[in-house]
Amino acid sequence: NNPEKLAMRFAKFYLWMESLVWPFSWWFMKLTASVNKGEEKKVMTEEELFYLVEDIGSAGNIENEEKILIEAAMKFDDVPISEIMVPREDIVYVNANDSIDKIPEFFADTGFSRILVCDGPLDNVSGIVYVKEYYLLKQKQKSFSIKNIVRPVEMLPESMMISVAFDKMQKNRNHLSVVMSDDGKVIGLITIEDMT
Repeated sequence: NNPEKLAMRFAKFYLWMESLVWPFSWWFMKLTASVNKGEEKKVMTEEELFYLVEDIGSAGNIENEEKILIEAAMKFDDVPISEIMVPREDIVYVNANDSIDKIPEFFADTGFSRILVCDGPLDNVSGIVYVKEYYLLKQKQKSFSIKNIVRPVEMLPESMMISVAFDKMQKNRNHLSVVMSDDGKVIGLITIEDMT
């Protein structure tokens, strides 16, 4: 039930699926060519690929959880992040100039492990604060500000596809990214957990 572990498996099987599919695609084209001689060669459609994954899963060649992850990767391949993001009106954030004492209160109230930090209004994003880093620093020094523990946050365009965003966030080890509109305004948030 660990989301980060699940995300790692998701990425692993997404890449694995790419290498798995080509032999079947090649076989399918050969079969089609032999049945429909003289017709243009066909490639495996997404629907046929879904059926193939179902067959492989039914045969017991992959675990059910792995099958679900593969199907999710295929489903999200052509969906923009704006479809699954947390919308602007639901974003909860703290002001970089607020008292550091608000941080533990926020974590306790929301249950989040990360907080978006803005310098005043939402469109002035400063970065994010991780609960773990807050408590580690709290053990070492009593007096510090929110600005001392803010980490950079990645900005992604609303049109970016989920599969691309997932790969990018995984590669950069980002668990949370801000979704931006074409005119540079914050329109949402997306997390690795949203994509699994």
